[in-house]
Order: sequence, then C-alpha cells, then structure tokens
Amino acid sequence: IVKKNQSYDSFVDANKIYLKVEGRYFQFEEVKSYAGLNGEAAQSGVIKSKMPGKILETCVSMDQKVQKGELLIIMESMKMENSILSPLDGVVSSLLVTKDDLVEADQLLIEITQE
Repeated sequence: IVKKNQSYDSFVDANKIYLKVEGRYFQFEEVKSYAGLNGEAAQSGVIKSKMPGKILETCVSMDQKVQKGELLIIMESMKMENSILSPLDGVVSSLLVTKDDLVEADQLLIEITQE
C-alpha cells in the first residue's frame, strides 16, 4: 500500500488502524481472535461467521470433544485464511458447514456445548 518515501497519515484506535495514502483510506482490524475466544461465543459456545467467506476445512466432527483454543474450522475471507478456535472446553453439538461452503456474515457455523 505504502511505497518507499511515500507520505501517509495513520491513526490507531483500539484494535483498528486507519491509513490514508494518496487520498485513499484503508482500515485494518486484528482478526486473530476471530474464533470468539472472547465475548459472546466464550459464554454460549455459539460461533458465527464475522464476515462472508468460504470454508476451507472443518477440523472436527459432530460429538467430538474439544479443548479451548483447539482448531475447529479454517475459513477464507478477503483472501486471508482465518482459524476458528474453540472458545471453551466441550463437545461439538452442531456443525453446520462443510468444506467449500460459502457463508455470510453472522451465519451460524458451529456450536460447542460445555460438559
């Protein structure tokens, strides 16, 4: 985006970075905790897609026991691979996607039930 010796303006706000380069604006947001390790999913075990994308791989199956932080799904969104991790220890009680599925933002992907 920014070339050597090119001027730009930037602003950091919590977990977002805003960048202005040659009259164009860019917004970057950290998606490392994409899985919902914090927030609603950590409490309920319900994991929804944060953005539209394509399921590259499901790494678990129904009724499988999982640990907090374990890889559940790999999803491609905006040309980036996102690892969806389990927000808690439990059992896969609902797996609603398979490889190559296209998903929308806020679509339910998987549910983990605490034992």
